[in-house]
Amino acid sequence: MSAPDGLAWQRTQLAWRRTVLAAGVVALLAVRLAVYRGADPARLVIAAATLAGWSALVVLANRRSRAAERPPSRAALLRVAALVVGYGAIGATLVILL
Repeated sequence: MSAPDGLAWQRTQLAWRRTVLAAGVVALLAVRLAVYRGADPARLVIAAATLAGWSALVVLANRRSRAAERPPSRAALLRVAALVVGYGAIGATLVILL
C-alpha cells in the first residue's frame, strides 16, 4: 500500500527539519566547547564553521522542502553531500579536541 503524495511531501519536510535541528545542536555544542574550554583559535574556527554549515543547511533545507515534488538536482545533492562530509570532519575534530 503506498501513501498519498501529500504524506510523502510532509515526511520529506519533517526529515529536513530533523536534520536542521540535529545540525543546530552540533553547532551549539561546538560554540559551547569554544566558550567553556577557552577561546582557543582552533575552537573558534570550528565553532564558526559549524555555524556557517548550519546556516547553509537551513537554506538548502528550505529550498529542498519547497521543491519536494520534483527530484533534486545533481548540484543540490553535491551541496548536501559536502555539508555532510564537512560536519563529519568537524565532529571528528571535536572528538579530538575533547
